[in-house]
Formats: sequence, structure tokens, C-alpha cells
Amino acid sequence: MGTQHMKITVIGTGRVGTSIGLALRQEQRFELVGHDRDLKTAQRAQQRGAFDRVEWNLPAAVENADVVILALPLAAIRDTLQHIAPMLKPGALVMDTASLKRPVMQWAREFLPDGVHFVGGNPVLNPALALDARTGPDAAHPDLFAGGLYGLMPAANCAPEALQLASNLVALLRATPFYPDPAEHDGLMAAIEGLPGLLSLALMRTAAASPAWREARKLADYPFNMSTSLVEGDPARQRDLLLYNRDNLVRWLDALLAELDHLRQLLLTGDAEALEQIVREADQARRLWLSDRRLGTWEPAPEIELPTTGQIMSQMFGLGWLRRRGPKGT
Repeated sequence: MGTQHMKITVIGTGRVGTSIGLALRQEQRFELVGHDRDLKTAQRAQQRGAFDRVEWNLPAAVENADVVILALPLAAIRDTLQHIAPMLKPGALVMDTASLKRPVMQWAREFLPDGVHFVGGNPVLNPALALDARTGPDAAHPDLFAGGLYGLMPAANCAPEALQLASNLVALLRATPFYPDPAEHDGLMAAIEGLPGLLSLALMRTAAASPAWREARKLADYPFNMSTSLVEGDPARQRDLLLYNRDNLVRWLDALLAELDHLRQLLLTGDAEALEQIVREADQARRLWLSDRRLGTWEPAPEIELPTTGQIMSQMFGLGWLRRRGPKGT
């Protein structure tokens, strides 16, 4: 199978999907096709150079695709999987980029046919670009994933070669693959994504519901704006992120309520020394996290020698599993 004939389709040409296209385009070895339900968004991604072409028609976009990457909000993945499943060729690899994995893995089991391989993914962005809150293809960057981690979670019936291909693609994005358990992954995401969203929501509602809000809003500035910024966005998307991970969120919310109750007791007693110590500890923990995040200096882990680009490409196109192999090697 010649490298020029590997077709990779990216469904969803926002910041993440367009960045995937821009990064893979640097190799000049793929046929890259983009699709977005908003045709103007897809066309803008093509203008940025992310894709060889864009297809407004979803069946045409995935026809004969070797790899399909769903760079979509969680709410859109279920219907998309159901829609494209009959059109996927045997041996195709399907990936996603949503931040929750348990529901996506369930939908993949439910809708994808035998012989189509699924690897769930969650990219942790380049620290230099992660704080950029812009969306859409104009916010895309070929280095969006460079230097970051990229979680890969294969379906139970995923062929080893399919997981290897997913890992190789991640390496071409210049990210480091790691392989968490989906349930553990979603438990962690509840703390670092779901809980901040709940706090932002609760703060905005508490302030806006107060009779004092009429005057307080005139004084609200940077701290309040930053603390409530996560309320912005698609309400349905926020709802799904909360509901699909509600079991984990409730546990983290209980822990947060216990911490808030502890802080409340310190305020009631006026314990200045204890309050100062708590603030100092939190500040130190945050500074350490930010430093580790920028440098990628996490706890020591076994060294993984990533293959060179040439080795990656020869592995990807020397396997031939895309044509031959089903989920059990048949």
C-alpha cells in the first residue's frame, strides 16, 4: 500500500481537527480529507492548508478512508458513529478526541461493525498553546500537540496493529502516547474538567441570584470574570460533560464540599495562621503543577524510545493489516 494512498478523514474542523490536519500535512504522505457540518468552517480549514480537500457530504468524506478521526464535541459523537458505521471499510481505524471516554467506548461497541477498529483518544495540548481559549480553524496550529501527552484507549476487540497505527499517528503529531484505563481516565477528568465547570456554574448562579447582584455586578472585575468563564459555551455540551460523568463528579463534589466546610470553620473561628498556611500550600501546589506542565517533568516513568519519522512511516505502511485483518486477525 503506497503512502500516498492512505486516506485520513478528520470529521470536525475546529481548532483540534484542523491542527491534526496541519500537523499530518507536514509529512506530505497522506490524502487528508476534512468534513464539518458547517461548510464554511471546513473551507476555512482547507484554506489554512490542513486538508487536500473538504467534503460536505459525510458518506463521501469517509468512503474508503483508512483512518477516521472524530474531532467532535461529546454530544455529536454518538450520532456520527451511528451514521458512518455502515460506510466504513473493513480494517478502518476510528479515533476520537473527546475528553470523556466511557460513553464514547460504549457507542463504539454499539455501532461499529466487526472488522473496524476503535481507539479512543484524549490529547493534552502543547503547554505553550494550551491556555489559548480561541476556537475554530483560525486558532489551529501544527504544534498544538507537540510536547504534550496523548491518551489512547483501545476497544477490547482492537487489533494490536490498529493501536500501533494510532500510536504512530500520535507520534507524528509530536505528542507522547500513554495508555490509561478509560474508567480511571474519566475519574481524573471529573476533577480537572468537570469540577471547575461546576464551580464556575455555581459561582455565577449564586452571585446572579443574590439581591446584591444589581450593585455587585458593577464592581465585578478580573477575578470574577476568570472564575465564571467556564460557563461560556454550548449549554448542551456542558450538560453532557456533567451528566455522562456524574458518578465521578459526585465523588469529587463531596470532597470539595468537605474542603469548603473546613474553610468555613476556619473563617468562623478567625484562625489566621491556619488560613495563611492553607493558602501557602495551595499556592505551592499550583506553582509546582504549572512548572511541571510547562516542562513536562512528571513523575519518573519508564523511558519510551519513540521511532523516527522514517521508522513510523515504514511501520504504518508495511503492516498491510488495513486490507487484511479483522478484529481477531481473520
